[in-house]
Amino acid sequence: MKMIPKEVLSDCEVKAEEMMKDGKPKNWIVGSLILLIWVVITVWAGMKIFSQIFNDWGL
Repeated sequence: MKMIPKEVLSDCEVKAEEMMKDGKPKNWIVGSLILLIWVVITVWAGMKIFSQIFNDWGL
């Protein structure tokens, strides 16, 4: 932060305040993509775990 010029920092603060007037900015597409990735990883891990359990039991 010390290396950022004061003019740049104050300009960014003003822009951030303008963006926050309407509330927090939301990006539903990126949020949905991240959620989808977590769901895919969870389902994949669950399938691996259950297949390993069933193979160990001989089912």
